[in-house]
Amino acid sequence: MVSTRDIPPGGEGRIKVSFKTGTSFGKRTKSITVRSNDPEKRSVRLKITTDVQAKLALVPRRVYFGKLRKGVRSPDRYVEIAGTDRDTTKILFVESRNKFIRAEVVPFTRKDGSRGKRIRVAVLPGMKVGRFNEWVAVHTDHKEKKKITFHVYGEITGDIMVLPQYLSFGMFRKGGKYERKIRLKAAPGISFRVLDVKSTTPDLIPNLLTIREGTDYWVEVCMKESFDKDTLNGKIIITTDDKDQQYIEVTVTGRAFKERMKGRRPGNARGMKKRR
Repeated sequence: MVSTRDIPPGGEGRIKVSFKTGTSFGKRTKSITVRSNDPEKRSVRLKITTDVQAKLALVPRRVYFGKLRKGVRSPDRYVEIAGTDRDTTKILFVESRNKFIRAEVVPFTRKDGSRGKRIRVAVLPGMKVGRFNEWVAVHTDHKEKKKITFHVYGEITGDIMVLPQYLSFGMFRKGGKYERKIRLKAAPGISFRVLDVKSTTPDLIPNLLTIREGTDYWVEVCMKESFDKDTLNGKIIITTDDKDQQYIEVTVTGRAFKERMKGRRPGNARGMKKRR
């Protein structure tokens, strides 16, 4: 917010800047641009830096486990208690609604030599195959922050490797012939059969190609040349005899280039008079 828009020669004005911190804390830097009619410097970029203090927070707030093999315990990850009230706040208990997410409070020594507590979190064997997105709640005796949470996410991979998991046709021109492929490959010592392949939209035609029976398959996905929509959205559903990956879904997306209107010259915008 500017105190006044008209500043006389030799005068001054003030700009009020407000930070929307949300749930973030720590050092934050933002910039604003001031434009004026000054003939020597019409634009000035101002950098604003502040240190947002939190009473109680978790670092990090998102814990990514990446891809984990099914039936295997994940490596431990740690979430620290931060904020000005961290040393005077007692952690009562931590909980996750998913029984395969284990979270517990453990003591540790900080870099400055002081003692503190943090949350140790791990993914246990038994988590079903596929992506997981879970929340862990930390309950405290803090008068304002009774419960704080952090996000735990990742993916459990099964015996069938699927590449890619999202199939994109990118940008395409209508009326063209386009095809993509999905690969299904078994883990070492594992075999499976593909029982069925279908599309959720008639605009995509899937075709199964067997590279090596029981271990390696390709699914060829063709877009119909008659496709005339602006966006392509659908799924390829692959049915197998694997107990953990009986149904494999691959999302398919794409977008058609916008066609220029007939009779309009490039660069001649609507409503503009033609120069003579």
